[in-house]
Amino acid sequence: MWPEKFQNKTNGVTPRRWMRFCNPGLSGIITKWLGTEDWILNTEKLAELRQ
Repeated sequence: MWPEKFQNKTNGVTPRRWMRFCNPGLSGIITKWLGTEDWILNTEKLAELRQ
C-alpha cells in the first residue's frame, strides 16, 4: 500500500446541515434560541448559544 496515494475527500456535508436534517427537533430549538437559521451556514452563530 502507498499511503501517499490516499487523499481525504469530503462530500461537502457540514455537521450543521447534517444535524438539521437528521435531528430536526434539535435544529428547531437552536433556530428558536438564535432567532435565525443563519447558524446552518455560519458556525460563528452557534457561539451565541453560550450567552
